[in-house]
Amino acid sequence: MSETVETNRSGLLLGLVIGGAIGAVASLLLAPKKGAELRDNLTTTYRNLSDKTNQFAAALGQKTKEMAAKTADKTEEMAEKLSDKTQDLAEMAGDKVQEFGEKASEKAKDIGEKASTKVQEIAEPLQSAKPEYSNNRH
Repeated sequence: MSETVETNRSGLLLGLVIGGAIGAVASLLLAPKKGAELRDNLTTTYRNLSDKTNQFAAALGQKTKEMAAKTADKTEEMAEKLSDKTQDLAEMAGDKVQEFGEKASEKAKDIGEKASTKVQEIAEPLQSAKPEYSNNRH
């Protein structure tokens, strides 16, 4: 049940109790009765209203405790879900970083091999040309 509906119900119930109390007092005061009889009726009405108010307060307190417990349960449930999602995302991110690292390592290795091959390709003609250059210098 939504909080708004619960608040409206509580307000309605409180309004009914207050309205009933006002109506009861008004009817007792306007009714043609003797003083002692009127006082007895007022005392009885006061006790009844007091009992009903206490019952209402107890019921309201119980409902508040129930709503607080439900809210706590929902909050805990949401926190667990959030924790699980965060852990899943962290694992996924770790996997992606590792995958990226492996690909980068492979690329670096490929580049290193290609560079080494190019150096050898360039070095071989230079090595063979070196004796000719040395002979021409003298």
